[in-house]
Amino acid sequence: VLETVAAAEKSEGTGSSDLRYLRAQACEVLALRQPPGGPERRRFLDAALADLQVATTPGTVTLIGSLVAGATSFAGLTRLGTVLLLLGRPIEAASAFESALVARPEHEEAQLGRVEAALQSGDVGRAWALVKPLLGAGRDAWLLAAAIAHASGQSASARTLLDRARAPGLPHYLALHRREREAALGAAIPS
Repeated sequence: VLETVAAAEKSEGTGSSDLRYLRAQACEVLALRQPPGGPERRRFLDAALADLQVATTPGTVTLIGSLVAGATSFAGLTRLGTVLLLLGRPIEAASAFESALVARPEHEEAQLGRVEAALQSGDVGRAWALVKPLLGAGRDAWLLAAAIAHASGQSASARTLLDRARAPGLPHYLALHRREREAALGAAIPS
């Protein structure tokens, strides 16, 4: 993806929010392949952040027939929020998710990100209030509910919710970083 974006920028110019969005998404994935807290993870996340900040700035250029629906709005803002979460900046992440939800109120990934930002900020009550309506068929909401229960000191509930998140037949996580959260939570909650 990085090579393709570089080739496209060579012929189309570097101002496209679509190309910045695609490069940022690739950098986010590459960051998640690096050890948490490591310099390479930080480097990829910083690169993703820089591209997403430009892509979501009002007035940025999109390619003719835009490649990515919402690259300048809900999709770009959701990725921006996720990268900010991964950088440990939950207040800014919450703002990005809220902006994404203004553009597309039903965007589930932004709704889930808002839950995660509240949890990372230490506002367990708000996180729980935001996640309850999202509990259903998705793996992400069950995982976040388990993390909220764990943060509240409710180990038995956290284990039950984590088991629900791991149930076979559920769709994959909407956000890749939640696989890491699942592994860390599984290790932290007694069986």
